[in-house]
Amino acid sequence: HHLIMDAGSWRILLEDLTLAYYEHAITATSHSVKAWAEALSDYAQSPALIQQLPYWLQQLPSAEQVWPVDAPEGRAQAQDLEQLRLSLPLNHAIGQAYRVRSHELLLAALVQTVADWTGQSRVSLMLEGHGREPDAVAAALNRSALELGRSLGWFTSHNPASVAAAQDVGKLILCVKDHLRQQPDQGLGFGVLKYLNQHPALQNSASPKLRFNYLGQFDSQFNEYSLFSQSDEASGDEHASDAPLTVEFDINAYSQHDTVFFDIGYSRQRYKAETVHAYEDCFKQQLKRLIDNCQTAKPRLSPCDVPLVNLRQAQLDQLQQHSDITDDYPLST
Repeated sequence: HHLIMDAGSWRILLEDLTLAYYEHAITATSHSVKAWAEALSDYAQSPALIQQLPYWLQQLPSAEQVWPVDAPEGRAQAQDLEQLRLSLPLNHAIGQAYRVRSHELLLAALVQTVADWTGQSRVSLMLEGHGREPDAVAAALNRSALELGRSLGWFTSHNPASVAAAQDVGKLILCVKDHLRQQPDQGLGFGVLKYLNQHPALQNSASPKLRFNYLGQFDSQFNEYSLFSQSDEASGDEHASDAPLTVEFDINAYSQHDTVFFDIGYSRQRYKAETVHAYEDCFKQQLKRLIDNCQTAKPRLSPCDVPLVNLRQAQLDQLQQHSDITDDYPLST
């Protein structure tokens, strides 16, 4: 059940079952979910985490966020859930010019799609991550990091992000890339502050209307050597029929064999099918525009690529006009 099992855990479990099938010893061990929960409880009270509060307050949407809905009075429960499946070709090496990863490119296309749809210059969304950030917790607590590489459980984290859109493709890609990579502790701290620390500033706050979760690449998990393959059969309902849908659009994506797959969930009581298909077409156009640019763009660094020096994007762009730069380092005395 997803309550005790996330996508990362599935990879581990299937690998262990394969080893057992071929009568190989399973020697790798990890810390338990219990140990991780105890570490998170300590992390929740750490000064390092409390210092993140101003950042997370800036990421939350305003109560007046603009979000077009076909039927504002329409119900949004699990029984109303409609799923749209979308698949698009995507070469994972396509982002080399900007040193951008696949999920950063996908998110950039999504940000601009929502910005054009809502007419907003910044897009607020909820990001879902794997949540396995033992190094971040260890650094905050000044202790050794737990080993979670083979741990089974539900470690998922959620955090809001307020990301600037831009019609200029290069600027858009670099803005999204830098925003994601500069999130403190990969976004882990927001949920800990809100639910474990229960900081009053985060209670009853507005929440983004859109959630995005990139599950990663499944090439190594399902290949010609695997004992298991993905099933197209329905797995049954994950929620009670009257359970509320917590976002307007819930987007889950993963990659396999140079193809990216999207599952877009929404309430059929609140959106017409043609509205969602128009949204889908806009996203396809934005992603194509970004991919076309990546194929012809000159290499371009952003501030997160040179963390040892304090340079803004405009300064980096100026330097790269005169020479090819692969990295920057501060002078030592």
